[in-house]
Amino acid sequence: MRSTYTIIAAAAAACAAAAAAQNRFITQHRDNKNYKAFVKALLKQSTDPLTADDAKEIENLTGTIRADKVKAEKAAAAAKKGAKKSINVGKGGATAGLDDYIYD
Repeated sequence: MRSTYTIIAAAAAACAAAAAAQNRFITQHRDNKNYKAFVKALLKQSTDPLTADDAKEIENLTGTIRADKVKAEKAAAAAKKGAKKSINVGKGGATAGLDDYIYD
């Protein structure tokens, strides 16, 4: 009988091999117009044998990935837009120097 350590090590090696294969064969086609459809189909077929709880974990992961991408896009858009200009209200009570003329 195999020990738990050898089973975990074998699983980690299989995951590393799968990640390397994904890097080598799949992500090189990310500029292809059908890449998004392929990833959707791959995800659907890969999650078919999973339980509802396992699918929920994957759903949470994809939600996290999406939130991170939205945050990065907003930061890039803000950096591209530049700093907003502010109105000079002057010093001391927001008079902006408009009280130059003193009435009697």
